[in-house]
Amino acid sequence: MKNMLLFLLFALILSSCSELDNYAEPDSKLTGEVIDIMTGEPLCTEQPQGFRIRYREISDKYPDAQNYYFWGKADGTFNNSKMFAATYEVTPVEGPFITPKSEIITVKGTATVRFEVIPYLVISADKVEYSTETKVLHVKFKVSRPQGSNANPTFAFVALTWNPNVSYNTVGTTGSGLLSKKNITSAELDDILSFDIDISSLTPNHTWYVRMGCGSDKNSSRFNYSNVHMFEY
Repeated sequence: MKNMLLFLLFALILSSCSELDNYAEPDSKLTGEVIDIMTGEPLCTEQPQGFRIRYREISDKYPDAQNYYFWGKADGTFNNSKMFAATYEVTPVEGPFITPKSEIITVKGTATVRFEVIPYLVISADKVEYSTETKVLHVKFKVSRPQGSNANPTFAFVALTWNPNVSYNTVGTTGSGLLSKKNITSAELDDILSFDIDISSLTPNHTWYVRMGCGSDKNSSRFNYSNVHMFEY
């Protein structure tokens, strides 16, 4: 009798597990891009943690649905291939930009959405020159504040790395990378900033990637970047 009861209990547990697992897996995809409204190009951020996509289901069945998040990519695109077919409110957040208006997107199969954002600050007039004789990298660029932003710059930087997409604050000061940084204020907006960087400590015979950028008082952990420059050393 005891063995029979144990058998029935085991069968009941298996039946319960089967019922719990008998749900369809997420089979839809949400993709898109975040566009820098100043350039018309995808926003340059960094990996990891350049910005996040916030989404929540819009449904009478779930009026108090909670928010979920996933990370965007360094090239301004995003992709979540594990979405349930439903209607969602979608917003890019926590990036170096003013949070735009949310979009209501019905996701079934593959849905694509495009957001235009105002960056906190803009890097322009960027120029990189390398002197083989002095082993000095000459970098110039300008930090500007676009219309619609009230961000104030706090510092500007030049990062040299083997990986063009990493955040500036992951760059070391060894042969695998260099970081040059200076504090700036709003009084220096639209001025040409110059950096002369001794690169003699870098590992030779390698392709190096250069990113100019700046931080602001709006989000201390997100940075506005220039396009990537490269040189051989």
